[in-house]
Amino acid sequence: MTNVSNKFLLTSLSTALLMASSNVHAEEDTSGYDNVWSYANLYENKESNGLQKLALSGRLHIDAAHFEADEANGSNKTDEFEDANFRRLRFGFKGQIADNWSFNVEADLDINDQAPDTYKRLTDAYVAWTYGKSLKIKVLKQSAGFTMDGATSSKKLYTLQRNNLTNNLWFTKEYFTGVSASGSLNSNWSYKAGVFSSNNDDEIAVEDANTFVLTHLTYKFGETSFADKLSVSLDYVYKDKDAGSDTSKDNAPNHENVVSLSSKMKIGKFGLDSEYAFGEGYDGQSDLWGIVIMPHYDFTSKFQGVLRYTYMESDDSSGIKLGRYENKIGGEKGDEYQEFYTGLNYYFYGQKLKVQAGVQYAEMDDSINEASRYEGWGITTGLKMYW
Repeated sequence: MTNVSNKFLLTSLSTALLMASSNVHAEEDTSGYDNVWSYANLYENKESNGLQKLALSGRLHIDAAHFEADEANGSNKTDEFEDANFRRLRFGFKGQIADNWSFNVEADLDINDQAPDTYKRLTDAYVAWTYGKSLKIKVLKQSAGFTMDGATSSKKLYTLQRNNLTNNLWFTKEYFTGVSASGSLNSNWSYKAGVFSSNNDDEIAVEDANTFVLTHLTYKFGETSFADKLSVSLDYVYKDKDAGSDTSKDNAPNHENVVSLSSKMKIGKFGLDSEYAFGEGYDGQSDLWGIVIMPHYDFTSKFQGVLRYTYMESDDSSGIKLGRYENKIGGEKGDEYQEFYTGLNYYFYGQKLKVQAGVQYAEMDDSINEASRYEGWGITTGLKMYW
């Protein structure tokens, strides 16, 4: 058996055992976790006019995946892919200066066996100024996420990977140099707007690049006659398509305009997240649209079930790419895609420490290129934590 197979089985088994054994302690308090996580706080003095807080920040995600395809690249023979790795490891510092200023600096690290270098890039590297809840201005490198899953931190996803509609529309490096403003207008409305350099350099960089503009609005209805919580969000992104160091290079398809309309609803233990999104392509990238429907149910305060359905169409041939692990087998692009996902999550310490497992089935067709036909399934397991 290969090393990858051994690692996959070990990670999968460990995840299953953790999820099963933890049911015994489902109602225990979190004081032990509180004590462990408190070690990340290096310094705190709220009365200081200078540095008020300094803490470690970061996240660790470990994934194991096994995928098989009955049809891929036009062949009818079964193909498969296995992997187990440190999906994400980030480490850095965050702090508060006086009452209004803060900063966060994190590096993305790679400690997998075949990684040539441990250091990969900077993710967050920004300074922020805050004025109450109504305004927070960030400058330099920061998350520029959009769409339902793209605007959700990888720390807090209900599924191990972002949905494939997001993967086809957003800029997958996520962190870009720019300036943004965000905040709450009142108890219902919140917003975010920013201008970013499209330079996808691993460090802070703005030269030789075009720009993109991101806007985000959310309206929270609060408790209604049919839901305990309900919110609707609208994202709009415009990308300058002039020549330059572009977000599309090894990152994402060319979309000049992207619109996403999403909602999140909670009724007791039941929740429903949904999204419609559209991208206007250029320079060989077809226009595409898609929907995501993701119901989830909290069996207990720690144990959760998740379902997800994703559907996409592109106007022209070869406008849609496969997901992260499906792409390892398929590789071709198509013009119609759908995916079904079912998963279980167990929260040891809320979103700060959880294990996740999911099974998914996907298929893709193309009206012109038969080699784009894909039909397959996969299983992923993983552990996620952040501090």
